[in-house]
Amino acid sequence: MTHKVFLIFTFFLISCATTPITGTKKFIITSPAEENDLGEKAYKDILKHEKVNNRSELAEQVKIIGQRLARVAGRSDFEWEFNVFESSQINAFCLPGGKVGFYSGMAKVANTPARVAAVLAHEIAHAMARHGGQRMSAQIGQELLMGILTVTAFGELPKGKRQLVLAALGVGTTVAFILPYSRSNESEADEIGLVLMANAGFDPREAVVLWQRMEEITGSSGPGFLSTHPTNRQRQERLNELMPSALQIYQKHKL
Repeated sequence: MTHKVFLIFTFFLISCATTPITGTKKFIITSPAEENDLGEKAYKDILKHEKVNNRSELAEQVKIIGQRLARVAGRSDFEWEFNVFESSQINAFCLPGGKVGFYSGMAKVANTPARVAAVLAHEIAHAMARHGGQRMSAQIGQELLMGILTVTAFGELPKGKRQLVLAALGVGTTVAFILPYSRSNESEADEIGLVLMANAGFDPREAVVLWQRMEEITGSSGPGFLSTHPTNRQRQERLNELMPSALQIYQKHKL
């Protein structure tokens, strides 16, 4: 059993990927190709249920801005596609593989090209950082860890009690790892997105304005503790901390 635990530990160590721009190491056992394929399938399913708006000024704006960001994203394996969905949702996403959705309700907050760029850059950053792959890998890793613990620590317990122990452990791991786009993922996407929009020639200061408007329109988003997202105020504070270096990049690339 010690040999098996060692092999699993080694597997965890070699399954690390480096996130672009931030340089952080993350546990990812899925491949980019696998993630892109899943993103493609998910996008096809979304298109079955959402109304695409491809004739409006907003749709044209999102496509143009999106392509500018895509050119500096460094993901040649992505087949980029940018669509606006008719919905009151204040939301957007970028799936692995570069399939991007921008809900028309977001235009109430992102009411200038630079603010649209801030939204798109943040969502593209999630895909660049492979946050989807991290979530899937965390789930797979959790299952592997639970399997080890079942054999090593709880092998003598009756089956019913063993399941209760594992369920109890699962609560902790769910809070720490499995919640979609954790606070750490969101903060990292904010940082990568800021650099991305600056490299594409968009004023990064507009990212702060975007979150100010988000707070005005949707509220403060509540306390950050055990939230899957930082509060709007926390985002603004962190973006302002990162702003000096982002502005240096912007000065080199602004149009």
